[in-house]
Amino acid sequence: MADGTKYSKKGGWQPKLAAGLWCVGGTGTDNWRLGRTSEEVVPVVDRMHILKSAGMEGYSGHIGADYEFDLDNSRAPNYVESVFNQGERLGLVCVDVVGSEFKTERVRDGSFTSEDPEVRDYAINNATRAARLARMKGINVVRLWFGSDGKNGPFHRSNYDSIQRIEDGLLAVYDAQPEIQLSIEGKPGEPMGFQVIGGTGNAIAMCVRLNEMVGKEKDVTGRFIDPAFVIGPELNHMVMNGEDPEEGVAQAIAYGVMGDIHACDGLFRVARDFDDQVGKYNPAMIFETLARMHEGYEKGIYDSEWIILDQNTSKLPQGRQQIQHLMLSGDFIYAALDKAKSKTWMGRIEELQKDGDYASLDRLVMGLTGRVLVDAANRHPVGGHKV
Repeated sequence: MADGTKYSKKGGWQPKLAAGLWCVGGTGTDNWRLGRTSEEVVPVVDRMHILKSAGMEGYSGHIGADYEFDLDNSRAPNYVESVFNQGERLGLVCVDVVGSEFKTERVRDGSFTSEDPEVRDYAINNATRAARLARMKGINVVRLWFGSDGKNGPFHRSNYDSIQRIEDGLLAVYDAQPEIQLSIEGKPGEPMGFQVIGGTGNAIAMCVRLNEMVGKEKDVTGRFIDPAFVIGPELNHMVMNGEDPEEGVAQAIAYGVMGDIHACDGLFRVARDFDDQVGKYNPAMIFETLARMHEGYEKGIYDSEWIILDQNTSKLPQGRQQIQHLMLSGDFIYAALDKAKSKTWMGRIEELQKDGDYASLDRLVMGLTGRVLVDAANRHPVGGHKV
C-alpha cells in the first residue's frame, strides 16, 4: 500500500489482495450497468492502472454474458486478450475468471434453470467457455453466481427442478474442464431477486453434494482434500442476508469447501459516510471472520492465497478516488488481520466470551474496528475528507 503497509506485519497467514474487474468481455465496458447512464464508464483496460496504483496484486476477471470466443481453437477476442496482456505488463495476477449470467433478454426466464433446454445449453456453454479461457491462461478457478436463477422467475417452476438443473449444469462444466475448480457464490437478493442458491449454507450443501458425486476424497475428519466445487462467499451479501460471516466461513473451512473470500467495497466506504456504514454493515464482523480464517490457517485446514475486494471500479469517478477506496480497504484488511493474530487481543476476547460479558465484548471489538477504520480513512482521505 502507499504507506508501506503491504501484507500483515505479523507472521502466519499472509493473503494477497486482488480486486474485481468488470467486465472483461463484450464491449469492454460494464454490461451490468445497462440503463445507468448517469455514471461515467471507465474502460476495463484503464482500470488495470487503478488496481496497480492502489497496491493490488491481482484481479478477478468478470467476462460477462455476451462473451464469445472460438472453443475449437481456444482463441479469445482481441479485447479480452488486451486486458490479460495489460495485466501481465502491470504484474497483476488474474485470480479467477467469472462466467456468470447477467439478466439479459436471453436469460430472462433463468439461465441454468430455464424451461428452455436451448437456453440452459447456452448458459452451460458460457460457463464452459470461462473454464476453457481459465485453463488457456493458466488460471485455476472459475467463479459462478446465479443472478438470473431465482424466485423472481416464473412462479410455477419447482425449486427442486431448479436445484437439479443447476447441479446438472455444474457437473457438465466440470466434465468439460475437470482441472478447473468451480467457485459458487450465494448472493441473496442481488441483483435480480432471491436466488435459488440464496445463502451460504445453501452453497455449502451444494458443494458438499457435488464433490461427493464426482468422487472427491476426504480426510479422516470428513474434509475434502482437493475439492472440485467450493464456495466464494462475499461478506457484504452475507451481512445483507442477516448471516454472521464468521459462522458461514468456519463451516465452509470445516467441510473443506472454502475458496477465496470476497470483501465488497461497500463495507469500507467509511471515508465518506463512516457512521452510516458502521451501523449498516458492522465491520466488527469482518475482524471476527478474519480471525476465524487465521485460526483455520493455524490448524492447517485453510491457506487461501487471496482476499478479493469485489469493487466495481466503474462506479466511482476515474482516478484518485478509486485508488483511495481500494487503499482504504486494503489497510483495514491487513490491520484487522494483525489484531486477529495478536494473542493479547484474542486472549482478552476469549476471557469476555467465557465470562458471558457480551456487552463488553461488543464494545471491545467495535472499538477496535472503529479505530482501525478511522486510522485507515485518515491515511487515505477520499475527496480530502478525514474522519
